[in-house]
Amino acid sequence: MDALAKRVFEKGFVVNIKNGSNLNSLLRVTAYVFRAIKYFKQQGKDKSSRLAKQVELTAEEINEAEICWIKSVQTTAFDKKPAYLEGNQQSSTPSFVPQLGLFIDENGILKCKGRIAHADLPQSTKTSVLLPTKHSFVQLVILAVHEGVKHSGIRDTLSTIRERFWILRGREAIKKVIRKCVLCRKLQGQPFQPEISPDLPAERVSEDPRPFHHTGMDFAGPLFVRRSTESQEEGESRTVKSYVLWSKGIASNFVVR
Repeated sequence: MDALAKRVFEKGFVVNIKNGSNLNSLLRVTAYVFRAIKYFKQQGKDKSSRLAKQVELTAEEINEAEICWIKSVQTTAFDKKPAYLEGNQQSSTPSFVPQLGLFIDENGILKCKGRIAHADLPQSTKTSVLLPTKHSFVQLVILAVHEGVKHSGIRDTLSTIRERFWILRGREAIKKVIRKCVLCRKLQGQPFQPEISPDLPAERVSEDPRPFHHTGMDFAGPLFVRRSTESQEEGESRTVKSYVLWSKGIASNFVVR
């Protein structure tokens, strides 16, 4: 990154992250700012510069803008850890260094090194970029990944983010972003509200009739069934269904010793 572009970026006078609605627009605006800085520096030297004719951004420019934002976020959130890893070991070892295996790559980005170095995974997954829990850039990253997985939820968003980034307390940070997602709130709807139970009928709450006020007793069988038609031939079989309700009273005695 150009030294002048770096100073302008760190001052924060040109690109305000709070004005970015999504990660893609933030990176594109940052890339255009860096291109303008390079163009103004080369304007007096080379009037036929390709920057003046170039319209579309390149993948290299977008990547450069992303690296600048990541380094700025890490410098703000982890001010002591990069200095320790660069050789300034006068102070005690920061807690995150041995736990996450932190190191600084060739671009000056703070990364985590786990125990999956021999796994068949991309290098960006083996050495993920360390990001803090609370930052506007982190919220834009989470929102971009959440939309990329089609609003699948916290688990899918977290697993996809960890292919490139390691966010401290990532589940907590993702939950806060998804809670504000308008589309997710529309799809999930309101929580279930149980219906209000109606009043009990009068038979259940009044004193009369008392239990066993109306009782009856009968015996079952034999049951005689009359033919439905007199024209039915003698000896012809006919299926008849009969239903009998049988109940047995159970008596319990309370004995006082």
